Amino acid sequence: MVKLKKIIWFVSLVTCFSFSSIAIGYAGQQCSDRDEIFEFLGSIPAMTVNELTNDPYIPDGHCGFKLSFDQPLDHQNPAGQRFTQTMVLSHRSRTAPLVMRTLGYYLRYSPSELTVLLNGNQLSIEHRFFNESMPDPVIWDFLTIKQAAADHHRIVKAIRPYYTGAWLSTGISKGGMTASYHRRFYPDDVNGTISYVAPLSFSRKDERYDYFLEQVGDPACRDKLVDFQIEALNRRSAMEKRMKLLGTYNRWPGGVAQAFDYIISEFYYAFWQYQPPSRCNYIPPVTADDNTLYAFIEDIVGVASWEDSRMSIFEPYYYQAYRQLGYPLLYTRPIDHLLQYDPNDYLPYIPQQIAPPEPFEQAAMLDIYNWVSRDARRFMSLYGTFDPWTAGAYPTGHESESREVYRFMAPEGNHRISILDLTEDERNKALQVLANWTGVEPDPEALEIALRKDRTLDVYKRDERLWLLEQLEQRQRRKAIP
Repeated sequence: MVKLKKIIWFVSLVTCFSFSSIAIGYAGQQCSDRDEIFEFLGSIPAMTVNELTNDPYIPDGHCGFKLSFDQPLDHQNPAGQRFTQTMVLSHRSRTAPLVMRTLGYYLRYSPSELTVLLNGNQLSIEHRFFNESMPDPVIWDFLTIKQAAADHHRIVKAIRPYYTGAWLSTGISKGGMTASYHRRFYPDDVNGTISYVAPLSFSRKDERYDYFLEQVGDPACRDKLVDFQIEALNRRSAMEKRMKLLGTYNRWPGGVAQAFDYIISEFYYAFWQYQPPSRCNYIPPVTADDNTLYAFIEDIVGVASWEDSRMSIFEPYYYQAYRQLGYPLLYTRPIDHLLQYDPNDYLPYIPQQIAPPEPFEQAAMLDIYNWVSRDARRFMSLYGTFDPWTAGAYPTGHESESREVYRFMAPEGNHRISILDLTEDERNKALQVLANWTGVEPDPEALEIALRKDRTLDVYKRDERLWLLEQLEQRQRRKAIP
């Protein structure tokens, strides 16, 4: 999803893992058939090709290309407004499997877990209405799951003829949702789909998440988190003072007070979304000083991601959530009496220049549920048992094994789970499924080597690196706060 720790989703989003996107060592060596693939890409109508040289996210032995593809804003009216969709192709070989990585947000293209396991090619695709793939003018009516699926279908039709190996689609969180929507409407475009930690919500304020959060993990840890939230809210003045010094919150109708209520309400959700159970031992006691409390909030939720300058980046997601995707009801009952604003109201996130989409289009997600339950073929989903988004896990459904539909759960896993985090039996089963779908034997040792090289970064590498630098800078600034 998605709520990705609101934008530490941004890191919450941002989007979208132990880890499903990996940084590897790069020597800048090109693929052996560079001229051939470059010529093919250049021959595609309405495709602009720029070669990426010495790019740190293009692995050794691959050629990297940034692609711009002309798309119709409305696929039912191809003669109407157009926009340019941005992609990156990491090409190794014409015969190797291709991993099509759909992104729920803006472009990220470090190698995915599947790309490393299969030693394959990777095509990363930015979602319509994000970053460079934003139409001008913006007409929000065309930001739907069906229009986005049609984007990906046109891309497959343009590029797949070159490759002789199997194609897999994949994505993490909202990117995994995007992969499943594409597969729902165009089931024959790829040989299989692997969706990581992708939720399926049925409404605004879906109550299944509230129920899940009430009983996730260890009771003592849950109690410590709630006590921390209560203490932070009781020190509202001190916490808001620090927020005001470090950012602006003018886009919130209730200003910094409303932003603070949303941040503290998200805190509990974000903890279980991204932190390992061992982090429970480091929750500050209620006797901690103001700076310690604020620093922990910052570490878990990413206070900077709620500022005016950051919130606008994810307006397209919130529009989608409010219109079709749905979103969770947060677990706030223990702190409701201390909140001044409803943290489950997404209206502050919706672009202010447009009317909020009404009513909620519940049929969109019910259709996806029915498809996964009854009709999907060669579809795999993976979740962590402690991740709140697992409350909205995709079903398996009728005769799932005969349809090659699988769901795997990583014990005590969060939103950053990997195939390697599964139990041995389930990991071996998942790897065998990949082999069956692609005709290539996955290499878990290559993935383990890659993870050992870069354990500190997760799927949102490019963003998290920037975010960590910002957090460090903010901590330096905070030292001056009395």
